[in-house]
Amino acid sequence: KLWQAQDDRHHDRVFLNRMGQRLEEVSSVAGIAEEQGFGQGVAVGDINSDGFPDVYVANTHTNELWINNGDGTFSNAELPDISDAWTTSCMIADLNGDGDPDVYDVNYVSDDDVFDRLCQGEHGTVMCTPYDFTAARDRILLSAGDGTFSDGTDVFSDTAPIGKGLGVLGFRSGDALQIFVANDTTANLYYQHDADSQSWAESAVAAGLAYSGGGKAEACMGIAFADCDQDGSPEIHVTNFLHESNTIYSTIAPSLFEDRTLTFQLHESTLPVLGFGTQFLDANLDGRQELFVANGHTEDLSAEGTPYQMSPFLFEWAGEGFALHEPGHVGEWSSEKMVGRAVARLDWNRDGKPDLAVGLLDAPTFLLTNESDSGSNSWISVSVTGRESGRDAIGTQIRVSGTGASGAWSQLHQITAGDGYQCSNQRVAFAGCQSPIQQVEIV
Repeated sequence: KLWQAQDDRHHDRVFLNRMGQRLEEVSSVAGIAEEQGFGQGVAVGDINSDGFPDVYVANTHTNELWINNGDGTFSNAELPDISDAWTTSCMIADLNGDGDPDVYDVNYVSDDDVFDRLCQGEHGTVMCTPYDFTAARDRILLSAGDGTFSDGTDVFSDTAPIGKGLGVLGFRSGDALQIFVANDTTANLYYQHDADSQSWAESAVAAGLAYSGGGKAEACMGIAFADCDQDGSPEIHVTNFLHESNTIYSTIAPSLFEDRTLTFQLHESTLPVLGFGTQFLDANLDGRQELFVANGHTEDLSAEGTPYQMSPFLFEWAGEGFALHEPGHVGEWSSEKMVGRAVARLDWNRDGKPDLAVGLLDAPTFLLTNESDSGSNSWISVSVTGRESGRDAIGTQIRVSGTGASGAWSQLHQITAGDGYQCSNQRVAFAGCQSPIQQVEIV
């Protein structure tokens, strides 16, 4: 199914996948047609470990949890009576290692007049910017395992996470879950879990993830995660504002990253656009990661010469860095102008090739079906079910290996939570290669 969050003029929507041939809206039948919050992001995960994925919706005021009844319908679940917040992104993952999935809310700004304030510019009233507001405190909802939740934000060991958050990523480094939060105009956050004290410590500055390589806090939006250079360690790609360029952080040691945007040749091409949702995907199953970015401005300044609608980008790994495909080369859609936002990765027609669902600000969401020629390439898609952890098994690593004409090769994939931008990917690892796959190892 696809779940599409809406604003307060429309209810949320659920689309049922009809055998990979078409999608049918079933919102009323599913029981969510009365949900009319001002939707921002959505997280999907089996929060009660019953085998059916549940849905958590981030709103500008009160968030909502929808429990999957297993028959195509959803029931609204009770959440703790806590103050409203403007939640932008969210993720479902076991944050304290007790086997029960929890919720991480990425909150944006917190002033009382955030939706009513009029900001003044040189020539009168203008759209307010993130700099005009106070950063909000993120929030953790801890599951008790019986369908109830408590506010667990204070489990953070130093200060509670505060930042103008827009994106979140849950992944594993070593033996522990890590949380990376992309913040808008403030330093990014990076939390590492201490299993002994059951607390989290923020270390983005020490880890090299707080700022760009130039020491700047950027307007970070979406997050993509993959081992794109195939050195056995992951990269984190973050989209940014116009004239900032996107940033790619590469692992150089456990819990230590370096800005390699220039090395990976992403600086110049991403300067003239404003990026939001982003995903790594091996589109043609040749073992090399492509990079997709949805672009679009936050304000229509076209009268001043600044583009509002922008074409999406698809980059191809070119050995030492990424090369941008020319508009139209990978489909007519790639030359169209749009105001891109969320991007989720899935295989909606079960052909083994990853597809993309792309949300737009001012137009309907569209589904990009992958029609790449994969030739005789080998591929495998892996889904995992946790036994001692939560059933979604966030952080599970999948190593795929074999031997080809150039010798032995190995790929490392991981089941993550929260990546993209205000959305959730299908919990499947896609792996392809130009030679036969000989071994799959689940770590």
